[in-house]
Amino acid sequence: MGRTSAKDAAARAKLAAAQRQEALDAMNPALRKKTTQIEELSHSTREANLRYYHKLGQHVLDVRQNADGKFGTKRDKPITLLEKALFTHKRTLRKTATFADLYSQDDLDKLVAMIDAESGFSVHWGHMSYILTLATKKERNEFAKMALTKKLDPPALHAEIKRRYGTRGASPGRKMECPKTVPAQIRQMLETTRIWIGKHDTVWYGDETNIIENVLGAESAEVGQQDLENMQALLELLEGMAQRAKQFKTPVKKAIKSMERTIADRQADLQAEETHETLDKGRQKRSIDLSSSNSNGNGQAPATPRKRRRAVQPA
Repeated sequence: MGRTSAKDAAARAKLAAAQRQEALDAMNPALRKKTTQIEELSHSTREANLRYYHKLGQHVLDVRQNADGKFGTKRDKPITLLEKALFTHKRTLRKTATFADLYSQDDLDKLVAMIDAESGFSVHWGHMSYILTLATKKERNEFAKMALTKKLDPPALHAEIKRRYGTRGASPGRKMECPKTVPAQIRQMLETTRIWIGKHDTVWYGDETNIIENVLGAESAEVGQQDLENMQALLELLEGMAQRAKQFKTPVKKAIKSMERTIADRQADLQAEETHETLDKGRQKRSIDLSSSNSNGNGQAPATPRKRRRAVQPA
């Protein structure tokens, strides 16, 4: 399916609704009932689809959170083995885990209950691939309702998200660049975390500059509803960051221990090599010294001196 704009999608949905109503008006009661049954089946299939991905995400989350515990293996990572066994792309499993993490059972029930009574249109997994890139619960609910109201297919919904946040990377779902080498990747994590802490300690909540105090002391005319919503979104992001930081500490500690072992093993190997080279040089030197002490300068061993016979004394 090609990409469509929200305007095109809305026009197409309006036309489809008109055609549907025209067809329903021409049906007898039995055919109309059968049409309703088919539409209900279609909706139940989409609902089952969403519930399937949500349940799958719960299993993936369980494996991810217990990768070093009951699901740990000596070979590959548990998630990697899961991907191979299920023959599933890791992006799909990652999305399902995000789905289960961001949507409680109550949130899921509300999501599958969203259906347009007139057209039978509802949000499905294709929409969720884009909705899950949004940073806050409020944004996710807003765009799910937009998809339902305007009858947007997934590409059209994606276009609306990009229109809202722009194409300069302002969208929370923008692709993050990963450096090519492991040392550069480590530096990226370190530098980005330092930048955030630096902003917090010096600008957002510092001793000399404190944005929170500026907000608390702002005149009533300076702030509006959008500012309030931004602060609410900030709070939700901070809560998510705190949870992720707590979970992230465990794999970081694991990586540190692994690196310490690797470096210690490498140093032990280097010391063993140096010791071996020292022993080899010592053996070579002793061999040379022995060879030199046993030669006459011409590379030949000197003749063994004969003992002088003591003269026989006359009786």
